[in-house]
Amino acid sequence: MASILVANVSSSASVISGNDHNSSADFNITGVPSNAQSFTFKVTAGSGDNADAIRFNVWKDKNNWPDSILWGSSKEDGELFNGYNTTDNVEDQSNLYIGDPVGATESFIVEIYANYPG
Repeated sequence: MASILVANVSSSASVISGNDHNSSADFNITGVPSNAQSFTFKVTAGSGDNADAIRFNVWKDKNNWPDSILWGSSKEDGELFNGYNTTDNVEDQSNLYIGDPVGATESFIVEIYANYPG
């Protein structure tokens, strides 16, 4: 299976003041191969954190509507983690954000890879 980076986003360690869930700016997933079968999430933690201890959700930002979780859990604590793999919604996406982070004390990076036969 081959992989290609389709998104790279920085997230703060906690929800941004004035938001319910957001810990990152909105981002898009682009360039997903038409034969992609899954996404894998890779977390790079700050120097004081362990990437494997960080959890988060990915939300879909909907203007004038309640936002919805695209990947993760409806719990307040995030469900996605370093190495998480999903076969749901494997396509280009827009207006997404990282939300509900736990386990981080400083900013972290989430990279999303599309996996496809190759």
